[in-house]
Amino acid sequence: MLAAFQQVCGELGVPLAAEKTVRPCRALTLLGLEIDVSAGLVRVPPDKLVKLRALLAGALVRKKLSLREVQSLVGMLNFVCRAVLPGRAFLRRLIDLTRGVRAPHHKVRIGRGARSDLEAWASFFEKFNGASFFLEAGSRSGPELQFFTDAAGSIGCGGFLGGKWFQGRWSSSFLASGPSIAACELVPVVLAVGVWGEVLRGKRDLFWSDNQAVVAIVNRQTSRCPVIMEMVRRLVLQCLEFNILFRARFVSGSDNGIADALSRFQMEKFRALAPHADVSMSPVPASPWATYRRALDAFREFRVSVGISQGGTLPVSASEVARFVAYLSLRGRAASTVASYLSGLAFWLRVRGLPCYTDDFLVRKLLGGLKRSRRVRDQRRPILLGTLERIMGVLPLVCSSIFEATLFQAAFSLAFFAFLRVGEVVSGEGTRHTIQFGGVRWVELPAEGGGTRPAVLVALESSKTDQLVVLTGLVWIIGDSLVKWAATFALGHYPDLDIGVAAANLVWRGAPGATLLRLPQRLRDMASRHGERRTPTMMVLHLGGNDLGTATLTQMEAALREVVVTVQRLFPGCTPIWSDILPRVRYSRAGSQSRLEACRKNINRRARGIFVRGGERILSHPRFSWERLEFFREDGVHLSNLGNKGFLDDIREGLSFFSLCPRGVRYPPF
Repeated sequence: MLAAFQQVCGELGVPLAAEKTVRPCRALTLLGLEIDVSAGLVRVPPDKLVKLRALLAGALVRKKLSLREVQSLVGMLNFVCRAVLPGRAFLRRLIDLTRGVRAPHHKVRIGRGARSDLEAWASFFEKFNGASFFLEAGSRSGPELQFFTDAAGSIGCGGFLGGKWFQGRWSSSFLASGPSIAACELVPVVLAVGVWGEVLRGKRDLFWSDNQAVVAIVNRQTSRCPVIMEMVRRLVLQCLEFNILFRARFVSGSDNGIADALSRFQMEKFRALAPHADVSMSPVPASPWATYRRALDAFREFRVSVGISQGGTLPVSASEVARFVAYLSLRGRAASTVASYLSGLAFWLRVRGLPCYTDDFLVRKLLGGLKRSRRVRDQRRPILLGTLERIMGVLPLVCSSIFEATLFQAAFSLAFFAFLRVGEVVSGEGTRHTIQFGGVRWVELPAEGGGTRPAVLVALESSKTDQLVVLTGLVWIIGDSLVKWAATFALGHYPDLDIGVAAANLVWRGAPGATLLRLPQRLRDMASRHGERRTPTMMVLHLGGNDLGTATLTQMEAALREVVVTVQRLFPGCTPIWSDILPRVRYSRAGSQSRLEACRKNINRRARGIFVRGGERILSHPRFSWERLEFFREDGVHLSNLGNKGFLDDIREGLSFFSLCPRGVRYPPF
């Protein structure tokens, strides 16, 4: 079979890479990964592991990295995630570092969150040997796996897995820190993966919890609470170590009786519900030694700073523990951090058989006061519609004129109904995302009873959270002289001809006199030409203006159908975007202005039908009209600077829309 296929390819002139052609075997290299079906393994090449460890070590000792370095690191980590699926949770914040950075040499600061992700990857690669077992095809669910966890707010927590179980009581210092119920419910989940990691290794596991917040946190692998996020990181790291794809699902409390009984230490009820459970509980992993060591180091530093370091670190008195809490408070430590240090200090005292005063009445009161003193209450109230109406009524009384009151009313109404930030409405020092005059347009929308209704379209060129739309891959913009002059205009106003669309490699192909009828042959030439074999992800086509008056509608429609077929055949995976033919003040071809204008609208309608039926995209230009002379040069055909800016804005907004809304077929969408 392979020999016959190679013979056919040789006769047709289809090139084959000899080094990538292998006969049927049980181990082969595909997309850079070695797949061994006999052993059920996916292996990452050792050279890539060595390079990754070096990159991570170098990144962790630096405060800033260039965009190119971050992209290289993210690319290699994303490659490893093909073999280790849970690792994607530690890529999100690294990818976010590249947003809004345009030049490869520009520096980005490695924030605390991104550095934590890098540390997590470095910790994982210390144990990872490059081999990962195949995951099982389907998820094992709770009833089949019998994997449940639960926590009782003031007592403890417990977990159950197919007859295996564990339970534990909360320490007084943990309870004194005032943990949320979500944090309490997440503790047994993290412990369960640590206890039964070998049982769950290499599987897609689904566990059940009666807390919806925990279900959402586990599935999304993120939380705003730093304490919870620390546990999420530990959970994901354990999933990385054991190659577990972990999901959670909600179960009602009445159906979670086994884990509930364990968390409340109701052993008789537990034995009645699970008579075949193990006699003794599974051993829980060792205590978090790193936290305990930090607690001891902090206490040693405290004793040195106050001059009572004689006699070693331990034992301690009740007054010293109280002063230790005050010392940590003055150092700016959060109440949860102080509670964890007290828990670590209590561990060392109990291990050595010394009196422990971390649960003393005075210490508990100090910890509670610290927690209350750091609580900041948000004094702001939400602006509701009734509040907005009252503000509108007061403005004429406090403003110096009706004109000023009207300006404030318009600004407040726009910000309220468009959900805008202050920096997007008011210009000031340091603001870069304010609405521009050219971004506000009057449009006509379809009315419910027929006809149209006026509306205002507000477009932000950039925003705080999404300053530039990130497009990956190649974008071709093919057209006639309008595209050529638009590229020339972009060269003087946008760096690298990227018209404000980040990370997209734009290729401009504008040729004076280019026609729609010759576009299929032009595409074939571009596909076969040396240096243009890289398939674009999007292709904007703007032609047809030069065909009006010389080609019939039937010929142009046939050319459009041939274009769609040619793009699908020569550029698989590419999305063609038809850009509507722009109007002209004067047509150079024979025929009346009104007849050619009607012909232009007719071919645009036919092009929309052809492209929409084929699953392609349509880019309209509603701002352009032959009556708006400011958009055109004196020849009435080519665009002025204002027209070129509007044309480029339409292309940029269209590419942004199609990138963010893959199912969108037309821009503007109305």
